[in-house]
Amino acid sequence: MYQWQTFRSSRWFKRGWTLQELIAPYTVEFFSAKGRRIGDKRSLERVLHEITGIPTEALRGIPLSEFSRRERMLWAEGRITKFEEDRAYSLLGIFEVHLPLIYGEGVKNAFRRLEEEIDKQAAFERGQPQVHQPLKLDPCPAVPPSLSQSKETCLQSLWFPNMNNRRLNLEKPAEQTCLWLFEHGVYRDWFLGRDRGKHYGLICLKGKPGTGKSILMKEAFRRAVLGQDESDYWTAAFFFNAKGDELESSPLGLFRSLLHQLLSRDLEYFQHFRRLWREKEFGLSEQESKACLWLEPELRSFFQSMFAHQRSKRTIIFIDALDECDPKRIRSQVSFWREITKSAKAHLSVCLSIRDFPHVTIPNCPKIFVEDYNSHDIATYVKQKFTLSIAAKEPQWELLNDKILRKSAGVFLWVVLVVDDVLRKWDDGDGVHSLLNQLDVVPDELEALYSQMFSSLDERARFFALRFFQWAILAVKPLRLHEWHHIMAFIRQPILPSLFEWRRSDNFTKDDDQLEKQIRSLSKGLVEVKTNKDEVQDEGLEAISVCAGAGSLNLEYGETRVVQVIHESVREFFLQKTGFFAVDPGYALDPIGYGHLTIMTTCLTYINIKELDALVRARDLVEKREECRLTEGLPAHKPNDTRCIIDTSISPKATDKRSEDSLDEASPLRGPEPHLVDRTPSPTPWGSWRTPSPLHRDVKRKRTPSPSSRRIRRKIEQASVFEVLKESSDPKPIDMIRWLETLPTGDCVVDPIPGNESARNSPTAPSATGQSQVLEDYPALLSYTTSAFFTHARLAEERGADPTPIINRLMQQGSWARWVTLREDVPRGVELSKYAADQGLSSWADSIPQSTRPEENNIAQSRDYKYTQPSSSKPAKRAGSVASFSSAGSHG
Repeated sequence: MYQWQTFRSSRWFKRGWTLQELIAPYTVEFFSAKGRRIGDKRSLERVLHEITGIPTEALRGIPLSEFSRRERMLWAEGRITKFEEDRAYSLLGIFEVHLPLIYGEGVKNAFRRLEEEIDKQAAFERGQPQVHQPLKLDPCPAVPPSLSQSKETCLQSLWFPNMNNRRLNLEKPAEQTCLWLFEHGVYRDWFLGRDRGKHYGLICLKGKPGTGKSILMKEAFRRAVLGQDESDYWTAAFFFNAKGDELESSPLGLFRSLLHQLLSRDLEYFQHFRRLWREKEFGLSEQESKACLWLEPELRSFFQSMFAHQRSKRTIIFIDALDECDPKRIRSQVSFWREITKSAKAHLSVCLSIRDFPHVTIPNCPKIFVEDYNSHDIATYVKQKFTLSIAAKEPQWELLNDKILRKSAGVFLWVVLVVDDVLRKWDDGDGVHSLLNQLDVVPDELEALYSQMFSSLDERARFFALRFFQWAILAVKPLRLHEWHHIMAFIRQPILPSLFEWRRSDNFTKDDDQLEKQIRSLSKGLVEVKTNKDEVQDEGLEAISVCAGAGSLNLEYGETRVVQVIHESVREFFLQKTGFFAVDPGYALDPIGYGHLTIMTTCLTYINIKELDALVRARDLVEKREECRLTEGLPAHKPNDTRCIIDTSISPKATDKRSEDSLDEASPLRGPEPHLVDRTPSPTPWGSWRTPSPLHRDVKRKRTPSPSSRRIRRKIEQASVFEVLKESSDPKPIDMIRWLETLPTGDCVVDPIPGNESARNSPTAPSATGQSQVLEDYPALLSYTTSAFFTHARLAEERGADPTPIINRLMQQGSWARWVTLREDVPRGVELSKYAADQGLSSWADSIPQSTRPEENNIAQSRDYKYTQPSSSKPAKRAGSVASFSSAGSHG
């Protein structure tokens, strides 16, 4: 009889890398030491669930995006890896992301990069069909723990990253502020459901930009949440965010968020929704079913159906910043909410907030103009700020207080900026009378105030500030603080050739605190560093989060600080008004179109830093060897077979010969009992995560993809690494140095990586042991420079900017071939003209010479390495790839 205790206690279940090896294959078979079949993953799923804690749905192949981040992290809890970084690397497949392996960076940095890659994948899906995106901020979605796993999976189809990001990033109101709203007669009648004939369930907070509408809405929602458990209503909220991704500023994101919140509590209508979800799942193809894409019309229709009949509880909804919705949809949204609140059979109450311009007529909707009521809040805020500084030493501080209040016109943001400026000048030694005189010339309007802030910049500072705001405003994705270290380094004059030179320069930012101070000073306080917050950090909202107190990895490991403008009015000041000219009045070109070209110029400078030379040379050498072998009719070289054998056993004698100190080579239990083994050699970072590609054909699979599913896979630009294991697609990136070490001695001869002094003295020179190379400076901006480069090209073309300087630079100094090599998913040897045409860049056609193949333009892979084109034609797709320092190809 089989000894199940031996099976349960097998060391195989405690290793980090075996987690993905268990989940990914469709069929995994288990054998005893004597070769007797124990069972497979399906027949043993209950036992496997008890051993590992992995839900049976995950073992059956349900998309892992259906499981919360917190839950997936728990699957790996207590697992052991030989290298500490593998604790993070072994999760790449679980979160379906790509990541270069940099052993020696430490587990904290590894988890930081893991979190970044999850965030990047979501950010770069802007403009693409929304599928199940990697989890970002919330360690698990707000689903009551009483819901079954299938119910949670259903609700998960509505959830999306950043769903609550805007609300969570709003500051808490100052003490003793916002109280006026909850005493306002119109608001109280609406909230309590009184006199519906006056409002028909809809009211609107209106006001100029910066009056504090969003802070009021956040506080109103917080109070509603605190009271809902002991009341007759449910509540939900959505905060539009024009600075965020597509879903954050679209009606589709609005309905997904509201339904996710409401259905988690309304079990009656959840049953109706689950039937709709099952019908949708049933009708989808295998690939599409993993996404279960919802369309706005079907969600809007279902939302309407929820209020077509009487309900036991009222529903109160808050929708903030409707003006930040897609501009073409604002009026239709206003009409929708007016119609549904007026016609609903159930008791539905909706509070909108919107700017007073553009003017949108809302019939039978009482309006509360914020600037007419927030004077007390502004006075309270100013008094609190001055009491902590000026008031303690200057008896005339009230003169400053009164003048600020008179000029504020109810614009809270204006007050915040002016008070900060007054306090800074006070600290610099200015007296009260000097400050009063300066307040006399401060513009009353917010945009005029923005312009005045830059009036004191000298010429050199203007150049730097212009480049700074071009990056801050025009970047196609939110950029994190660690990326800004390198942005600030390479937008300065003079241009530096390497990170090494930057570290030695006067402009080196040694830590984040120093960088934050520089950003605040240069931007005059208009750009800030925000830390994305977890749901549980929002006081008073734990009632709607199943994760309250659960904690999250993102504050400990994740780089969550994003550099962004302080308010949407700042972004509009630069994009729609005269912001760039206020920074540099002498700039004669279109600051937006040529701003995109300026960003591209910085990207080209960055890819040519010396720290990347060794990586580029190594990738080139690997591909040259492959081309040489193909020319001679030899099969493509593969690294030593890293067999992932789950269904094989070995004898006790073989076990005794194993290395006792290798945790990554699982030692099975000694003795005659059956056991599991995995004959994987010591860690070899073959790709984004170290599990089978076609090299690992020993994992038994019993799934043959249909021709239609193969076609679907070919259409997917960036196949998930996790799917690679399931589908046995092409080899993933490998570790260059270890691959070269495994080449047979009889392999065809090509130029080696140079062994000259410059190479040996390079900060990125390989170690003598030949282990994976680790950059002394991690090139944090490399991913953006390769993935967003041609997005900026398209945006520049839309503005009519002349791309000739960029094209000329791509044609020189090896930049085009170097970019192709670092991008990695673009075929080597592709002509710039053809790639530009593929990207839809019609303006590039006349500026690109007829021949733009990298080889024909002497575009070497580095400054000291000469490329020699093999006589054979280039394969259509790279046979192999070198593990990169940035998973640029994964960003589309």
